[in-house]
Amino acid sequence: MCSLDTSYGSLDQDLLEVEDALRKTYKVDAIVNCTGLARGDLAKDELVYPLRGDLLTIANDGTRFPVLNQCLGERPLKTWLGRETRLKDGNPSAIVHNYGHGGAGFALLVAQRT
Repeated sequence: MCSLDTSYGSLDQDLLEVEDALRKTYKVDAIVNCTGLARGDLAKDELVYPLRGDLLTIANDGTRFPVLNQCLGERPLKTWLGRETRLKDGNPSAIVHNYGHGGAGFALLVAQRT
């Protein structure tokens, strides 16, 4: 079971069930969930799965493009991406789930900055 450590203990249940208490405790208008592969218990999302990801840093020397650094790991990928709004008592939740882009999350960030 995944858990989120906070200064007030740990969270190991559906965020929707404790949304109001968290927003009141931390005095925030919204909660952003970036748990990635640990989303299971916190978001009740079974559409995310691990995908092997490589991040390479290369030098552009004009010929061979030597690899300077390589980072391997698992990236959370979701079978469907989009804004999902869960309802609580008939009203939209203020929880934003930000995971499941695979390796594209970082690539999209870099693309926006260039």
